[in-house]
Amino acid sequence: MELLEIKSFGSRFTWFRPNGSVKSRLDRCLVFEQWLSHWPDSSQHVIQRDFADHCPIILKTDMVDWGPKPFRVLDWWLKHKDYQRMVKETWNVICLNSLGEVGCDMSPQGGWGPWGQGYF
Repeated sequence: MELLEIKSFGSRFTWFRPNGSVKSRLDRCLVFEQWLSHWPDSSQHVIQRDFADHCPIILKTDMVDWGPKPFRVLDWWLKHKDYQRMVKETWNVICLNSLGEVGCDMSPQGGWGPWGQGYF
C-alpha cells in the first residue's frame, strides 16, 4: 500500500531553526488511498508555532457525519412565561403511554417541533 500526502494549507515549512536561519518541511500528514476514498476532502493545515521548533498540523475533513443532532434547550426558553406549562403538557401527551410508562419521542414528528414556533 502506498502512502499519499494530502493537500496542505498554511505555512510551507513545519520546522524552523530557533534563530530562523533554516526552514524545512519535516512534518507531513500521510494517508492511504483507502482513507481518501472515505474522506476525499481531507486536508492538512500547518499553523504557526509558538515556543516549539515544529509547527502543529491539523488534519481536517469536510465530510463528517456526526449522526442525529441532540435535543437542545436555549436558555431564553426557560424564561418564557409558558415554558413550564408547555413542557408538562407535551410530556403528558407524547411521553406517557396508557400504563403511565415513559416512552418519549423527542423528534419533531413526536410533537416537540411545532411548539417552538407556536410559543416563541
